[in-house]
Amino acid sequence: MPTQATINVLISQPPPLNISVGQPANIRPQISQPVPIQTEQVIAPIKADSNIIGVKGDPGTNATISVGSVVTGDAGSSVSISNSGTPTEAVLDFVIPKGDLGETGASITSVAIDGNNIVFTKDDESIVTLVDAMLALKGDTGETGASIISAEFVGDDLVFTKDDSTTVTLADAKVALKGDQGIQGIQGDPGEKVELQKTETYIQWKLIGDEEWINLVALIDLKGDIGETGLTGETGEDGREIELQKSATHIQWRYAGDASWTDLVALADLKGADGAGVPTGGTTGQVLKKKSNTDYDTEFGDLVAVSVTTKGDLQTHNATVPDRLAVGTDGQILAADSAQGNGLKWIDPNDQNLSDFVTKTGEETLTNKTIVKPYLSANSYIEYNSTSETIDFVIT
Repeated sequence: MPTQATINVLISQPPPLNISVGQPANIRPQISQPVPIQTEQVIAPIKADSNIIGVKGDPGTNATISVGSVVTGDAGSSVSISNSGTPTEAVLDFVIPKGDLGETGASITSVAIDGNNIVFTKDDESIVTLVDAMLALKGDTGETGASIISAEFVGDDLVFTKDDSTTVTLADAKVALKGDQGIQGIQGDPGEKVELQKTETYIQWKLIGDEEWINLVALIDLKGDIGETGLTGETGEDGREIELQKSATHIQWRYAGDASWTDLVALADLKGADGAGVPTGGTTGQVLKKKSNTDYDTEFGDLVAVSVTTKGDLQTHNATVPDRLAVGTDGQILAADSAQGNGLKWIDPNDQNLSDFVTKTGEETLTNKTIVKPYLSANSYIEYNSTSETIDFVIT
């Protein structure tokens, strides 16, 4: 009797199968485990003593496997895999049992930002961290919106005007500008720096580098109604005594007994502008002098050069420039002379005949004598004083 053989056909190296318990029925998992498919037994009679070798047959068709339906089964049931295709074109249908209901998990009690991470704290004090979530949650940069060109309070509302002429109003902003602290947002690009100033009627702002100031809020809107006069407080303690000093650059102050000084005001800020009529410049030795009859029309200039060089020289003027009159000889006197360039000259004394009144040497009584006045110069002469009986030198 021929021996019967049972042939089990195993399709090896199938696609991988990943199965997750609890997946919905419409999700098709990938296959990651080998799946044996048992075909029908083929019984062929073979003689025990036969050594016949048959002819090699043609290559068979390659088998294929694909995933069909995936259905969630009842809790506690077994996993079922069936082939709804053919032996060579297998279509595997899965029935995955539903898992048991798990325990209630911990609830999230708070969310915090830590750098670029989002940290969740649960009521069992455990934490879950989403690393770099702040970076991953950032969307694409949107289109540039309209810019705010002005802002002003209208009553209690803050009204912003944009460069497309639209406005945005924050109702009751003056009353409720402060809200609860929110979660820190992603840091934006640095904005342009602004400047603020106070005029007589407004607080104004502008971007640094711009020329035009924009009214931000009227000063009158910042002032509330005058309240009732409060109670007079108790007399406070005397304040600490302060000391002042001047350094090379500042006026400084400190509390008496302290070691360090604090700058109060720069000396340069206490200096006013130069007064009118005082020009800048000039060099050592120059003097300030008038240029014209106009007020404050002045300039720095050199002093007039002195031309005297010798002992006894006189500094004169020739009607144009300073001039030197050299010293005369011993006994000469200075006389006016319009014929000279500087109007002066040295002359000898007028040598008149002194014998008219002095005829002898030694003492002599002068009685009833006539004395001619000998002129020494145009402004000086000698005369006899009959009262005192002396000879006087007279200068007129």
